[in-house]
Amino acid sequence: GRIVKCLEEHKQLENTLIFYLQDNGGCAEGFGRGKLVGPLKRPAKPTLKPMGKNELQTNMIPTQSRDGYPLRRGKGVMPGPPETEIGYGENWANVSNTPFREYKHWVHEGGISSPLIAHWPDGIKAPIVLSTSPSLNPYSRNSAEPTHLIDLMATCLDLAQATYPKDKIPVEGTSLVPILKGQALKRGKPIFFEHEGNRAVRDGDWKLVAKSVKGKWELYNIPSDRTEMKNLAKKHPEKVQKMAAQYDQWAKERGIVPFGSWRQEQKNKKTKPSGKKIFNIKPDDTFTSKTSPSIANRPFKVAAEIEKFPASGVILSQGGSNHGWSLYLKDEHLCFTVRRGGNPKTASLKVPSNCKGSFEAIIGETSITLVAGEELNTLKPNDFRLSAQPIDILEVGKDNGGIVGNHGQNFKLTVAIKSATITLE
Repeated sequence: GRIVKCLEEHKQLENTLIFYLQDNGGCAEGFGRGKLVGPLKRPAKPTLKPMGKNELQTNMIPTQSRDGYPLRRGKGVMPGPPETEIGYGENWANVSNTPFREYKHWVHEGGISSPLIAHWPDGIKAPIVLSTSPSLNPYSRNSAEPTHLIDLMATCLDLAQATYPKDKIPVEGTSLVPILKGQALKRGKPIFFEHEGNRAVRDGDWKLVAKSVKGKWELYNIPSDRTEMKNLAKKHPEKVQKMAAQYDQWAKERGIVPFGSWRQEQKNKKTKPSGKKIFNIKPDDTFTSKTSPSIANRPFKVAAEIEKFPASGVILSQGGSNHGWSLYLKDEHLCFTVRRGGNPKTASLKVPSNCKGSFEAIIGETSITLVAGEELNTLKPNDFRLSAQPIDILEVGKDNGGIVGNHGQNFKLTVAIKSATITLE
């Protein structure tokens, strides 16, 4: 409301495209039903300071409502008021999602289907309704071409005539501008889904979907079977094979790791990190969870010599997009990025033009020092250590798993590595 009011005041509402969509799928989780947190019953009046107009909740589990009532969760608390934080469970989620199958986490329609409203008076000249049953909607002017959240970025880039950075992961979506202007959407490629091992491919009218990493593929014709009740996989095995191959290729290109594989590694005592303190690394060396450096909660030093400079790309990387570290060259800078909880933190040093290709990163308890040739930069107090061992393995000259550094995919080092050493304290 405040955004719309501001646009109206500046006479820009008619010329602004607003997307309004709800969250996907009912949640079958029953969290918040254990130990009592906060009062069992709601106090007669707020007991905490109300939040400011521009104040945001930063905790995953809010500690209070905006008007000052304390968080209430646990056995005996009735969900509903804004200060409660309780999952309503599978039974009510089933009611919420009816008639669609499954819930959040899954990629059947009950877990991914969401309504979308677009408001743009200057751009949308007549009402448009997209549906799986266009004949039932008097305003339908398009077929039931599926759209996805990834299309919103592509749409914004299209309308803004913006150039997307080449060093970032490429945009996968398709601009929805043709639909908004009453024209057909020509995607020309499938839409892919992966969430906690649940997988799906949507290609026109057809949807291939599976539960879990080991689940069998199911095939549905969505316009005629919106609720996914008639599995046609046995009737059309050639289509299943083709779409499954498309998914496998996409997963490979996007670095999708089989969900749960890291859990098994954590349980398996044989995959404990190496107890070595000095790692002399060759360009073609490969590592496993067992042989990767054990860097959790300890200072360490990374030294590398490359064939020549200028160059760009990853020198060494250990971990993924949620937790890990990476030493790399980008835009004539030596960079060291650490990720903790998915949040990147980067130190960098401008590489001098006379640098022969010798680099170091020294990660101390309260500082980090970067060395490029004879140039040196120390940042302190600064803690670039990791509190836990990364799940992803150590990689040499590349980062093919979850990306740690602030760069795009396939950021391989453009020259050869002569030698590299990791020393643990």
